[in-house]
Amino acid sequence: MEDSEEKDNSKSILFYKRNLSEVPCFRKSFMTGIMSGIGLGVGHFMATSKPQTSYHVAFGSFTLITLGVWFNCRYHWTAERIRERQFKDALRIKEVEEGSESVKLPLPERKDLKEV
Repeated sequence: MEDSEEKDNSKSILFYKRNLSEVPCFRKSFMTGIMSGIGLGVGHFMATSKPQTSYHVAFGSFTLITLGVWFNCRYHWTAERIRERQFKDALRIKEVEEGSESVKLPLPERKDLKEV
């Protein structure tokens, strides 16, 4: 059992005591940025044969594309979590209104769910 824990810990990358493999959208955004940066850098070098500016194009495109994909993915991830929470709250309200005996939790006091 300790061997499997050691394998999991050896593959994890920690940044400020947080495992980066558990951060939503991290892998997708960096892989997209890396591949786009390499592609645009090589494409610019093939077109102009200037290594210095090709490096700048590659690094700039990596940075911009990584940040763009990161913020877009995190926005959609957060919106999905909000919808899930609203759905769970609406189900809890519906169970309480129908008189289910299994629900012992208090109703959430949220104005946006009063109409559901």
